[in-house]
Order: sequence, then C-alpha cells, then structure tokens
Amino acid sequence: MEVNEVIQSIGGLSYWGVAFIGLIANAFPLAPEEIILLAVGYLTGTGAFNIWIVIPIMIAGMFTSDIILFYLSRRGGKLITRLKSKIKGNKRLQDDNWVKNHVKKIIFISRFIVYFRWIGPVLSGGVKTKWETFLFYDFIALCVYVPTVLFTGNYFHNYLSAIVKGVGVFKDYFLLAVGLIVLIIFIRFLSKRFLKDITKTVTDYVPTIIPGLSKKNNGEEND
Repeated sequence: MEVNEVIQSIGGLSYWGVAFIGLIANAFPLAPEEIILLAVGYLTGTGAFNIWIVIPIMIAGMFTSDIILFYLSRRGGKLITRLKSKIKGNKRLQDDNWVKNHVKKIIFISRFIVYFRWIGPVLSGGVKTKWETFLFYDFIALCVYVPTVLFTGNYFHNYLSAIVKGVGVFKDYFLLAVGLIVLIIFIRFLSKRFLKDITKTVTDYVPTIIPGLSKKNNGEEND
C-alpha cells in the first residue's frame, strides 16, 4: 500500500473527524493548534481532504471552542484563573481598563499569536465584552487565520514533494516528520517574542479593512 493511501485512510475517515480535531485543538489552549492546522493542510496536498471543504469545517470547530472559552471566561473559574496567570508578567494585559479600551484589537490580533490564541476569548470574556462584539471580530480573525495556515501546509507538501520526488515509499513520512519538527521549534521560538510584544502591537495596530479597530475607536461598551 502506498504511503499516500495510508495517510488518506487516517486523515480522511470523515469530515466530522476534521471538525472534531478543530474543536479539540482549540478547546485545549496549550495544544499545538498551529501544527494541527498545518498537518491538515499538508493532508490536503496528498488528496486526503478537499481544502475548500476543510476550511469552513475547521473555522466552525475553532469558532465553537472560542465561544465556549469566552463563555467560561465570563463566568470565571479555575481554568480562567490559571490561564490569566500565564500573562501575569504583562501589566497592561492585567489592567481591565486597558483591555476594555483595546478589546476589539485584542480579540482579532491574538488569534495570530502562537500558543497564546486564548488571550482574546479569555480577556474579552473577563471584562464582559458584548457577545456580538466578540463573535464578529473572532469570526473575522478565523476567516483570515485558518485559510492562511491551511494553504501554507498545502504548499509545504507540494513544494517539498517536488524537491524529494523519487525518494519512494518513505517520502511522505519523511516530509511530515521533518517539517513538523522544524515548525515546532520555530513556533516555540516565536511564541516567546510575540507575548512580549503583544501590548505594543495592540496599541499600534491600525487595520485598514476591519471596521472598529482604528486608534480612534479605542472604547468598547460592555454589558
């Protein structure tokens, strides 16, 4: 049996399984969500999944788990307290007034911060951000984030497959293993820098497309 067939049989059991993976990967804040997305994108390159079907499925799964995390944060609890303790060194993120003034940007930008994607749902829920505000900006962020990472994984497979064409039966295992190891190391390195710079990014970031995220719109109503 070809290795591609093995990968397809594992990754292509059902699209419901893909949705479940998306839900679980995001439901556990310390899980390597980025690696999972890249791996699924890689599998679309093998033909195991249709990327245009996977994109909305993964968005739906991650959106659902973000909503759950936001809901739990509004209610409080040990999990939320433990998560907040991971940013105790950042005084601005500990300041509820600062978070309220920048909550829209925090929701949007945090989705792209490696290993700290939970900051958006947790902090916005902690300051009782309106549901419609959270849902809108989180959904927009996911619509940018998920396709970008999936297409990166897809390109990663196609590009490296061309380089090592002819390696034979070990080709896909080799590519997947080497690629994921490199990505894990790279992601761990970036996560330390991103958490350090997040408050500056949130303060300075002025998007040109997403409404409500300019410096002039710093206030946020909460219920």
